[in-house]
Amino acid sequence: MNGHPELAKFWYGDIRDDTAVAGFIAGIALDAKNSGGLLNWALYENGKTVMPDSDFGKEIGRDLSGNDILRAAIAAYGKNMEEGETRDIYCSVNLQQSDELENIPSRNGILGYGRIKLAIEITKNKNSINFYGLAGDVYNFEEHDLNDSLDVLENNRNLANLKSAGIDFINNIAVGYQQFGVLREFIWLAKLDGTIEES
Repeated sequence: MNGHPELAKFWYGDIRDDTAVAGFIAGIALDAKNSGGLLNWALYENGKTVMPDSDFGKEIGRDLSGNDILRAAIAAYGKNMEEGETRDIYCSVNLQQSDELENIPSRNGILGYGRIKLAIEITKNKNSINFYGLAGDVYNFEEHDLNDSLDVLENNRNLANLKSAGIDFINNIAVGYQQFGVLREFIWLAKLDGTIEES
């Protein structure tokens, strides 16, 4: 883009700033502050890693440590452990879809986190499970098949299906931004720490 300053300004200035504003507004309107923060990081931090001890890494860690789907997955790993037993767990958890217990995904899970990787230690207590470790992923955009979303929407026009098709459409715009270098993929890491009470 060196030979085309107007085109560079359009892609890296105007569109990036418009996308940042849209991400900020969507984050507030959809109660998905961290999702908007991840988008802004992709726009302005040039691929720099979100570290777990940074302010943003700590905010992600607090959000994830209270996430119902993540906590249910951790509880499932600890279910058959003996009292006092400790295990290291390495797995991935999809925060974009409801789990077997029908926990509803958070807006941050759907729009920001997606499928995350975990490296945690869990300890089984008498009536609880303690967990501590790291969560992380690469924040990037992969193309979604719009035909599937549109077929579902055509057969059943409801708000949930309309939102799903809209998210796929916006995601595919972000794929184009990523290909042009307006959005930069990056790694994010967050510390997890919490206790899950068992009944």
